[in-house]
Amino acid sequence: MAVLRRAVFPAAWLLVFLIIAAALVKMAFFSAAAPPPSSGSPAAEVLTPTVPVTRGTVANTVELTGTVAADEGVPIRSTAAGEVVYLFVEEGQEVSLGDRLFQVRTPAEVQPQPPADLQAEGEDEASGIPVPAPEPVYEYFDITAPASGTLTSFPPLIGEGVSIGQSLGSVSPGTYHVTGTLTAAQQFRLLDRPSSAVITIAGGSAPFTCKDPQIGDPEPAAGGTPPASERTAMAGPIGGEGPPAAGDDGSAPAGELTCGIPSEVPSFAGLSAAIKLSAGVAENVMTVPTTAVQGSIATGIVWVLGAEGAQEEREVELGLNDGSTVEILSGLTEGENVLEFVPGVDLPVQPGMQPAEMGGRG
Repeated sequence: MAVLRRAVFPAAWLLVFLIIAAALVKMAFFSAAAPPPSSGSPAAEVLTPTVPVTRGTVANTVELTGTVAADEGVPIRSTAAGEVVYLFVEEGQEVSLGDRLFQVRTPAEVQPQPPADLQAEGEDEASGIPVPAPEPVYEYFDITAPASGTLTSFPPLIGEGVSIGQSLGSVSPGTYHVTGTLTAAQQFRLLDRPSSAVITIAGGSAPFTCKDPQIGDPEPAAGGTPPASERTAMAGPIGGEGPPAAGDDGSAPAGELTCGIPSEVPSFAGLSAAIKLSAGVAENVMTVPTTAVQGSIATGIVWVLGAEGAQEEREVELGLNDGSTVEILSGLTEGENVLEFVPGVDLPVQPGMQPAEMGGRG
């Protein structure tokens, strides 16, 4: 054992150190790979995404999320001026159109005159006996229900004076409607207003068709934000205009759709509802992505890729638009290649996209 400690172990350690030193020398001086030859140009190639003009089907269907709300009550307005003398109904009572609600008394325009021989102080000229003045004559008017429903508000009181046109309660019809907010882009896709909509109430009965949907102005936003401008409906921003202003990306509220719910469909205020509107279908037509077109209504501009990569700006006539694909009525032929994105617009980053592939600026 003493020989091992004094001779063998030190020799073994020395051998290990020599092997490590030799490996380090080889790695430092003999293993460097020769650099690849320089080509004189960048290794990464910048590509401009293009898409061909193809035939397909464009279904212009707009889907919204709406809310069920009760129809507003019909106001009860007095049609006569005078004093309330009789109430025929009470608040909360069901009434029908034309039912009497309350009665108003008003002095008649022509009042009886005192006898000609009656003195000014009301005494008979001959006997001097006081003669009472004639009783005033009144006319009575019945105020009727303006609609059928429930008296949700009915404040008239006996002896109260009322005037013509004064609101004295309301009749709730007990019906409901669905409302949904349209964005600017959806509003432009519904220029030809659909004649019906398919409504599905969450947790309710089967989907039903609502006739004659109405499109009006949206509820004013807090702070008085104006409605979205026409540019918000464009499929791609115009190059050189800078970033869009807040609320100017096509998603700002631009309209409110209202559709009545048939009385036989069970519903309650506050329920959520899905609204589907169809504004036409075009089959076997030429199409391109909406991202390739500047503009989305009637006419637009695309950039056609020609020979040797030349780009030609071309005006096209547009048809139906489903939000991702637009119909080309004229200006392009099937098979032509167009830029997938409007020049001057940053490309959306796709999963797995490499920096070399993100060169979509024209």
